[in-house]
Amino acid sequence: MCYNYDITIIDLLKDFAPKLNNQKDFSYLKMLNNYIKAVKMLKITDLIVFVDIKKYLTKEELVQFYENAFMLDLSVLLIESNPSKIIDGYEWKLNIDNDLYETIPLEL
Repeated sequence: MCYNYDITIIDLLKDFAPKLNNQKDFSYLKMLNNYIKAVKMLKITDLIVFVDIKKYLTKEELVQFYENAFMLDLSVLLIESNPSKIIDGYEWKLNIDNDLYETIPLEL
């Protein structure tokens, strides 16, 4: 048996990283929930950043995902390339311009 003693947490996370899958029973929600459970179990961070996941999940799935993250005591930061509606009670929106200057929209 061989052991890799130089493995890092980043290497372990690569094994849990979301990958596209064409199976019929494939679920982005299930994959994301398994990912956040692994992160919490490994006690790596309390904040997870996702990019453009609203393209792949319905509103109901997003709410379920947020509730699962809340139960695990994890904060979630979504970075979206296109404007989208916020889910009241679960999200708030910050707009950041090209100079990385944060602006808070009036709808809050």
